Amino acid sequence: MIEVACIADEAFLRHTGAMLHSALRSSPSSRFSVRVLHATPIAQSERARLHSVVEGLGSTLRFEYIADASCFPDGYFPRAVWLRILLPELMPDTARVLYLDSDLIVTDDLAPLWRTDLGDHLLGAVTNPFYPFMPDHPRLRLGIENPRDYFNSGVLLMDLERMRAEKTAEKLRQFALTHRNCDYPDQDALNDVCRGRWQHLHPRWNVQSTLYELAARHLPLPAADVAEALHQPAVIHFIGPFKPWHYLCRHPRQALYFEHARATPWGEPALQGRSARNALLRQLPLKWIDRWFRIERRLARIGQRLRRRADSALA
Repeated sequence: MIEVACIADEAFLRHTGAMLHSALRSSPSSRFSVRVLHATPIAQSERARLHSVVEGLGSTLRFEYIADASCFPDGYFPRAVWLRILLPELMPDTARVLYLDSDLIVTDDLAPLWRTDLGDHLLGAVTNPFYPFMPDHPRLRLGIENPRDYFNSGVLLMDLERMRAEKTAEKLRQFALTHRNCDYPDQDALNDVCRGRWQHLHPRWNVQSTLYELAARHLPLPAADVAEALHQPAVIHFIGPFKPWHYLCRHPRQALYFEHARATPWGEPALQGRSARNALLRQLPLKWIDRWFRIERRLARIGQRLRRRADSALA
């Protein structure tokens, strides 16, 4: 039995459905026990749809509502992203769990990943490459000098027994309370607390968008591993702001998401964000699209401050 955990809210549940459909179809010889963590209520009708996906492929599903998520910081990412750090406590009788983000598609059997020997490591994960035009976040914010030593939290093979023994969840919760303005909140917490205690997995278990978009010389991974991951990916992770269901997504494996989405009760979603402005942005290099959105967010924050000042003056 492969124990899987993921996070969703009601709006994102259809994408969780596509992800789980891909995972279960890609591992036909395994049964899964799936746990969906959520910090906001999910309608019974939506739950029933996901149950039909998971149970229709011979596995089991459980929803778990976390009522105290308000204690975590809220920013660009919703508070719910923190729920994965609670897994050692939420699954007290489980030895290990495979955490999977909902914005990915599985393309190969997960059983070999599940059987990975973690030794004395707390978890297994894949390095998170950054784009050259982005700040050196791991070094500047966390003091992680080697870019290969900062991992992506979208695919985590977690040794829950060891994490409970070392009170890892408590340490992660403390990081959350004392670092309220992290760019990558739960991911930074996991990287800081598990520094030197995580096992590097082959990048084919979390083929992030950067591997498709950057030359091997710009990636903190062995060139042979990158080539193998692109040739035979096991998990394709659509990182970044543009997901397969977004008009601005230009990922070469985007069609895989729609293939699995069509197999769920929700069906294929309409592309979000189709507009004249985004048609122009689609033609630009990613670096300039990133700058455009950074400027928009900065202007939005300035506008919010000005409105608050105006409201205070009128009060």
